[in-house]
Amino acid sequence: LNVNVEDLSPGYHHFSYSFNSINSNTSLFVDGVLRDTNTSDDEASGAAYKYTRTIQAPILVGAEPFFNNITFSERLNLQNYAFSKGFSVDKYRLFNEYLNFQNIKMLSREDRDIRELNLTLPAGKRSFVDHVTKFYKHRKPGKKSTDFNITILNPALSSSEQQQYITEQLKERVSKVIPVNSSVDNINWIS
Repeated sequence: LNVNVEDLSPGYHHFSYSFNSINSNTSLFVDGVLRDTNTSDDEASGAAYKYTRTIQAPILVGAEPFFNNITFSERLNLQNYAFSKGFSVDKYRLFNEYLNFQNIKMLSREDRDIRELNLTLPAGKRSFVDHVTKFYKHRKPGKKSTDFNITILNPALSSSEQQQYITEQLKERVSKVIPVNSSVDNINWIS
């Protein structure tokens, strides 16, 4: 999926790449606007990637991936080849489910200011003064839980002392970057 970034104004922009493994659709949104889509050419089955381990593979930003968890430049033995330069990434997020258009639109508007709202209602002639006593912002309903688990898949670390040390360090660092009122419930190890 491609988008020409030269058409964008300077500053931060919200990019969203959505991959639906059930019907094999991919979408690229920029600032909440759909820019490019693609679907699988597998006509026999719409779910070409349904049973793949997509989320288990490494996800790279700014580098060209290759097989066996290495970058393309490592495979070619060329240092700093095919790496992106001159950009920064803020609020990188990875979801384990396909986000619909409304969720992507909401995330793209997350850091924007809420403009003032002027409400004019035709009321006709009144003998008393009407006024608004309260105004509530429109928001999504509250979540059931803000606790989450982290699962680490690493057959190389089998020592419980190493796992405990990494678990403590990971909880400390993750607690600095997760949203307010969220917490790590458990860190599970799969060897």
